[in-house]
Amino acid sequence: MNKQSETIREITFAERDTLILVPPKMLEQVISCCQKGPRLRIALDEFYPPDLVEYLRQVLETNRHLSLDSLRSLSGTSRLPLGCACEGMPGMDEIFMLSMIQLGGLQIDQRLWFSRLEYTQTTARENLLLTEYTTEAQEIGRQGGIFLHGNSGYKKGRTACILAPAL
Repeated sequence: MNKQSETIREITFAERDTLILVPPKMLEQVISCCQKGPRLRIALDEFYPPDLVEYLRQVLETNRHLSLDSLRSLSGTSRLPLGCACEGMPGMDEIFMLSMIQLGGLQIDQRLWFSRLEYTQTTARENLLLTEYTTEAQEIGRQGGIFLHGNSGYKKGRTACILAPAL
């Protein structure tokens, strides 16, 4: 694969937050798995161990004074993303809800990535996110490319995922 000839894909979030709660490894998984089928099941606990969740709660509490779009969505002053089934989920952790809102606004090349997001908790208390990719996401996944997210240059710490075109 020749990186110079690869299509550069820009990852953005509809929520213009300075604090993105979606871990880079999760972002990598939701991008790369679009080639495997129209649906994805994400085990949230795999990406959010208890220590990280507690840390993120402290960060959110410290930054409550900031105008974060996801926090406004959580408080109901703006609409949740299309297909985001997380309103009024009893027992759903605030971190998972904010991450789900942010994932609901995930765009690649200004195209929405998910058509449906649904949170569920198993009887074993495992936190799961069930997703469906948009047809545009599936097409972008088939085409592949270098997927970039962040404000600095590719060499300066941007989150990057390289996805080979599907054969």
